Amino acid sequence: MAGMSFALLQQQLDRAVSGASGYVLSLVDKLKANADAAPASEPDPGCDAKDAADNGCAALPAELLQHIFNFLDIDTLVITIPLVCKPWKAEVERYGMETRASRKLLDQRTDLAALGSPVSATHLYLALRGRNFLRNPAFRRECNTQLLELGRQTWNRWKRDAWVVSHTSKDGLSWEQPPAGFVSSGGRGRDPPPPPVPYGGGGVRLGERVQQQLKGLLSGLTAAAAAARGATEPAAQPEPEQQQQQQQGEEQRAAAHEQSPTSCIATSADWCEVMQVVDLDWELQRRGLSAAQAAALLDAELSLRLSVHVGARSDFRGQFSVGLLLDEGDPSGAVPQMQSFVMRPGRYSFFSGRVRCEGQDGWLRFEHRVTACPRGFRRALVLLRGRCAGAPPPPPAAAEDAAGERPAVEPAEAESGAGVAGARAAPPVFCGAKFACAELVFE
Repeated sequence: MAGMSFALLQQQLDRAVSGASGYVLSLVDKLKANADAAPASEPDPGCDAKDAADNGCAALPAELLQHIFNFLDIDTLVITIPLVCKPWKAEVERYGMETRASRKLLDQRTDLAALGSPVSATHLYLALRGRNFLRNPAFRRECNTQLLELGRQTWNRWKRDAWVVSHTSKDGLSWEQPPAGFVSSGGRGRDPPPPPVPYGGGGVRLGERVQQQLKGLLSGLTAAAAAARGATEPAAQPEPEQQQQQQQGEEQRAAAHEQSPTSCIATSADWCEVMQVVDLDWELQRRGLSAAQAAALLDAELSLRLSVHVGARSDFRGQFSVGLLLDEGDPSGAVPQMQSFVMRPGRYSFFSGRVRCEGQDGWLRFEHRVTACPRGFRRALVLLRGRCAGAPPPPPAAAEDAAGERPAVEPAEAESGAGVAGARAAPPVFCGAKFACAELVFE
């Protein structure tokens, strides 16, 4: 039986290698055909390096470019590739977004051009889907509060903070990095969540803003002092080795940031909740769209997706609820409540109810899609609630050791409080559901 399985696997592998080789050979033949068909010409003295690079890029067949683009992440495809040459930029606009954005989203460009400056496919994709509408989607404590967002008329807690903790839940929530209570995958839990789509707006922390201003002031004072001394020598440039070391250090810091452990917000035994209010109209205008274009997109009945990863410790179950409200917004800044939300045209309401985590020591992805957003909505409210649903059931009697010895305290006894006094440890405070990696994007 094993021999047959191995033979079948070998046959499938040979078939896959043969198919890949045939595909590569066909691309090589196309490149040779294009090279033979192109007439040899002397270089044009008036043709600069940029035009020469464009001509060289244009020689690549579209099929090959499309195959290459499929391996690229969205940031590289949208930001870096258009800078290579004009043909690649045109190919990204023509094909690169076709497989990543819905046709309904891309068809909005014609209507948007009549309301303001033309909007490219890449710009439209980054504004609505390639960037998150949720601030602090990774649930990092240092990125949640004291956000200085210029352009706001008011600066209340719903606009200053990303995730706003309910006044009844402040003692029942904990920001964790890495998440506590996991055993699998080196303490990360089963199916750890990937990094979320980054937030697309501004939002500079007050501390970072002050540091930037101090650095600018120090640079100005240094330049003024050098001018007062009549210094005519040029500023010392770093050595090539120093430049290389600085570049390596930046790359290492970026890699360490990408490989940093998952951060989350953990709940306790009782129900705890966090909320975030998203002014979608204001967010779209901050992403380069005019007020008329932002309003047209929100009234186009596009699809909206909300997703969040929910986890539970290895020694406790978790229970959670997810809510999403869409409304027309309130100039006074008042925030609607899920219990008293009144439905009317231009509004949408969703509440998942109480959902139990499917298993302990791991993560699951919860997702909700709004197929067609109501016309007239301008704001979204995301609600996350969690608590502990109790300890897992005790292992069966067969799990006892072969000698038939009984442990000092059974798991059931530890849960109920029975057993030898002092033999069991107190349960952790933050033993409820955990939330990580949240996303709110259009499709």
